[in-house]
Amino acid sequence: YIEEDNRSMGIRIEKIDHNLTTGMRVDVSGVIKTNANRERCILADSAIQTAPPNTTGVIAPLGMNNCAVGGADWQVAETSGQQGLTGLDGLNNVGLLIKIWGQFHPVDATTFTVNDGSGLLIRCAVPSDMFLRSNWQYVSVTGVVSIVKYNTVINHPNILVREIEVLKPTNPIDIEMVYIP
Repeated sequence: YIEEDNRSMGIRIEKIDHNLTTGMRVDVSGVIKTNANRERCILADSAIQTAPPNTTGVIAPLGMNNCAVGGADWQVAETSGQQGLTGLDGLNNVGLLIKIWGQFHPVDATTFTVNDGSGLLIRCAVPSDMFLRSNWQYVSVTGVVSIVKYNTVINHPNILVREIEVLKPTNPIDIEMVYIP
């Protein structure tokens, strides 16, 4: 995935053997397509690191609640734009680096959901070398917003996880109640 410096939009790049790493600024050329999950991507003919002096950069994640993850359609017309998530409103943020947090619910060895209490569970997928623990209660997750298509009409948000921070719940405060007549 690549993202604009101002974090206004991002897009998936598909290129085998690109030798690029996170934090590099890149120049990409290719054809824009929509993949099987209805996510726009660039099938890159070329993806190379930008020439100096602008060879590296850092994109900070956008913090958001679960109901904002994915957003609505963005300029969708025939083969252009990016489809949003089924039933969601707000700005489309598919392809952007975000941060969410909430209650952790393991699904399998590489998948879990996060519940922030807003009513929408967000599916999160980790790389095979990242390990999940079933005893985690609350997490903060940084990753790129993607789409998972469950059938031909329902799109769900999917976070491609880069980092998980396990949040330990605070201990309850002992309060002594005193009755004053």
